[in-house]
Amino acid sequence: MTPIPHVIHLVISLAPGGLERLVVDWTNARNKRHPGSTLICCLDERGALASQVESNAVVCLGATRSRKPFDVVAVRNLRQLLSTLPSMTPTLTTQQPNNSTTVLHSHNAAAWQYGVLACLGKSIRHVHTEHGTNPHGKGLINRLRNAWLWRCTSEVVAVADPVAESLSQVQGVPGNRIRVIPNGIETVCRTREQGNEVRVKHGIPAGATVIGSVGRLAHVKGHDRLISAFSRMTTHNLILLLVGDGPERTNLERQARELRLSDRVIFAGYQANPWPYYSAMDLFILPSRSEGLSISLLEAMAAGTSVAVTDVGENRAVLDEGRAGTLLPGNEEEWVTIVTALLTDPLRDARVAIAKDRVRSHYSLDSTLQGYENLYS
Repeated sequence: MTPIPHVIHLVISLAPGGLERLVVDWTNARNKRHPGSTLICCLDERGALASQVESNAVVCLGATRSRKPFDVVAVRNLRQLLSTLPSMTPTLTTQQPNNSTTVLHSHNAAAWQYGVLACLGKSIRHVHTEHGTNPHGKGLINRLRNAWLWRCTSEVVAVADPVAESLSQVQGVPGNRIRVIPNGIETVCRTREQGNEVRVKHGIPAGATVIGSVGRLAHVKGHDRLISAFSRMTTHNLILLLVGDGPERTNLERQARELRLSDRVIFAGYQANPWPYYSAMDLFILPSRSEGLSISLLEAMAAGTSVAVTDVGENRAVLDEGRAGTLLPGNEEEWVTIVTALLTDPLRDARVAIAKDRVRSHYSLDSTLQGYENLYS
């Protein structure tokens, strides 16, 4: 029998975010197939999403990453965890041969560095996945560090072609060392009735048209651009629904007040289950300044919600050059006309059908998991 590798996902935390939700879904799905095979290790803190990890398969190092050049105690504890993982997973080890290997799977830059340090001198495979195109390689010191990181890593993965290009051009990782494994989500049928419950919960008037977005409220996500454009939309009974939390929430709420939009912009906060919120929207907008492969975009498409997104990251490819949704120009002043037209677009249902089929055929959770399983083995 071929042994199933033990896998530790290494993340900064499980605070709400697309990357973190992916890791939770991957861990739960893999542990259902191979009980006790997969664990999540958080560097800093557990985070709100830790409660969604089944069988409590989460540990936290409590690292203080401000320590220079790194938190030695956290590295030591991670090395110890890598050594003791097989004894912590009795369900797996009673079903599999004793020679099961251990794979450390880090996600994004901070976790990558700690992962490499923890694996030094150990016969442990280290897979690293980069999820976004934000550059972490500017400056000589960062480029030298990145050169060391990729040389000490078994496999480097990008979630989309633009992310692979960023890894190569900005961070100096050779193109032939990068594999691309697209993100995938669980594609299950959703109902619009859940959306009606959301509308009632937040006091949205009957017959109102709702545009919205789901994601972390951070500058890179561009919600300030969306609020600015929304302020110039004069369509009667139009509501903006923002789902998520983050460092920019206070500034965004202030922006809405200053534009006299407080009665038309709803901040729903973080939602552990965002699916009903997609169903509450007539149009989902992703206004990001930078993206890798957006999970919220895939979810909106799978939920049967019409989508409009900025032309960054993998968005154009996900929408099949605009056949499955609308690509927004870089200038948000042009969004007003485009969005207003989309709300009465006669082709909207056709695009929604294409979008749902595209997620099922190209971005399923099963295909993503199989891609990584091939790597682990």
